[in-house]
Amino acid sequence: MFNEGGYVERVRKGELTEVIVHSGIPNPVIGLPAGTKSQMISYRDENGEEVARAHRFLKPDGTIGASGLADPKRIFKNGTLYRLEKSK
Repeated sequence: MFNEGGYVERVRKGELTEVIVHSGIPNPVIGLPAGTKSQMISYRDENGEEVARAHRFLKPDGTIGASGLADPKRIFKNGTLYRLEKSK
């Protein structure tokens, strides 16, 4: 659903805005280079309304770590909230 929505591409086109809602330093055990940031990203429409949220590891060279893609956490689509539930 996240990839089909093309949220990252829509940011590049200027249709959506990317807002960093949290940024921190990941645990070094996960094997990413020093200086990598763990970020929670909000994708917002022209009214400032959040349409999706995702997590990413942003490496110092500007590329996305781990899979190379943002990891979607929730999407607002047609008035419905779809979100990833944490396992118990």
